[in-house]
Amino acid sequence: MIKAIMNGCNGKMGQVISAICKEDPQIEIVAGVDLYDGIKNDYPVFPNISVCDVKADVIIDFPMRRPWTIFWSIVWIKRFQWFCARRDCRRNRWSR
Repeated sequence: MIKAIMNGCNGKMGQVISAICKEDPQIEIVAGVDLYDGIKNDYPVFPNISVCDVKADVIIDFPMRRPWTIFWSIVWIKRFQWFCARRDCRRNRWSR
């Protein structure tokens, strides 16, 4: 089973992906990252990827247009696989 962290888990698309993953036996969302914490999830939600202490295989990301410096450094340090779901991403997959 693939263990995933959902970045942006409390946004509209984050909730859609969480529901899809809940029905799929091959993937489990083990943690989420979102500044907004007003939604109850089946997994712990952290305000920042740097404080997330849950081990995972991949990060699912629905980014906003903002500087990604901290996000990228944590992805690099923790050796996560990363997939960008935006159509305007220059790269659709990145790994160390």
